[in-house]
Amino acid sequence: MGVGGSRLGELEDPFILKEVTNGTIILHDEDGEGELGVSFWVEGEYLDEDDDGLWDHCNSTNISIISHPEIADWSEEYDGEFYYEAGKYEEYGASNCNSERGNRNLDQNHRGLIKVGRACLACYAGEIEFESNTTVWVTYDDEVLGDIIYGFGGLVAGVCSLCCGLIMLVIGIIMQFTGTDDAGAGVGMVMTPDGQMVVTTNAPQPQMMTAAPAQTIQPMVQSEQSVETNAEGWFEPK
Repeated sequence: MGVGGSRLGELEDPFILKEVTNGTIILHDEDGEGELGVSFWVEGEYLDEDDDGLWDHCNSTNISIISHPEIADWSEEYDGEFYYEAGKYEEYGASNCNSERGNRNLDQNHRGLIKVGRACLACYAGEIEFESNTTVWVTYDDEVLGDIIYGFGGLVAGVCSLCCGLIMLVIGIIMQFTGTDDAGAGVGMVMTPDGQMVVTTNAPQPQMMTAAPAQTIQPMVQSEQSVETNAEGWFEPK
């Protein structure tokens, strides 16, 4: 949760350049598929006071791309150059400055900034250099998107882990106070040879000392023999 929160916290200041009229931005393109590029913001409001069908800040802003990296094949339409895009393409579905309510981006409205356009769509890794006739703020769109994904992912993973940990803690406390030594004993029914049902349990049974069987000692019996004395008084067997 801490990691996710810190990544989302970076969205509070997503600008890679602030209040500049020119600059150089390094694109990383770690997956080698081309970057989303960069977005340009200016101070102002979404107004069309001359009723020409375009937002006024687009008419007064001119941004030129001096150099940019090579472009991936999946986007040759803009060829890495600057193009106007006042709103969110994923919501409005078009890259232009038409003065329509849906064609707005209010993500930085609390700073008094509005989106004017983008550049270097599908650029590979390298440097993009630009110049502007007015002061602009610049966001690196891939980094902003990455912060959103990793931030929310970290928060979700943290919350799930916390919930699972609390549940296991509660279960452990309950088992600690309700468990007994013979909790594992089970009860069953067994039929005896004479047809009667007897309740049995697998609880440990007390062991009884059994005396060893007595051994029978056979007395040694001497065979009876007849004896008599001889002339000298000695006894001799008969």
